[in-house]
Amino acid sequence: AYDPSEFENLEATPEIKNLFSYITCYTPQLIDLDMKLRPFIPDYIPAVGDIDAFIKIPRPDGIDDNLGLTVLDEPSSKNQSDSTLLNLKLRAISRKVPVSNEHNTIKIASSPKDIDNWIQNIQSLHEATLSASSGMALINSQRLPDIEALMQEWDEEFENALSQYELPESTLDCSLEDYVSIICGLLDIPLYSSKVASLHVLFNLYNEFKNSQT
Repeated sequence: AYDPSEFENLEATPEIKNLFSYITCYTPQLIDLDMKLRPFIPDYIPAVGDIDAFIKIPRPDGIDDNLGLTVLDEPSSKNQSDSTLLNLKLRAISRKVPVSNEHNTIKIASSPKDIDNWIQNIQSLHEATLSASSGMALINSQRLPDIEALMQEWDEEFENALSQYELPESTLDCSLEDYVSIICGLLDIPLYSSKVASLHVLFNLYNEFKNSQT
């Protein structure tokens, strides 16, 4: 802070000494400035992809289409979903799908490329539906062991055996099904008629063990 006593014996002309008196006479003014930009935390809006800003050109007749609210709104005109294919996907992942005859218009293929794309999309849908339904049904039909029980420490005798003999690697001269049986047998994972359920337990066990190390 400014102390006038420190400058009383200053060797200077009277005009210069007179300037120091204005320092104590000056009083700064407090001015409230209007803030043009105020920081804020926006509300969290969960969305898939980009957030819909709901900036749309209204119809000339003034009727609201409710795009993005009741009707799926896709911004790109080049990647528009096929309504029939989308309905099939919804039927594949959900048991209850509302049936609407409002947009049941058949899109006629205009080129061989459209036919090939339709065949490829249907084939991919069938493969995804078959693998998901059969795999989950098989897993749910089995009584899977508790992961916590499988993560318990091994017996001392078994650990001593592991220190003397190496675990079988993937280069073992056997089929993939036999190798899965060997690995699951070492980890006390039950073997079922199909190895999908056993592999499901194996991967869950590996995931739990990996997370416990962090």
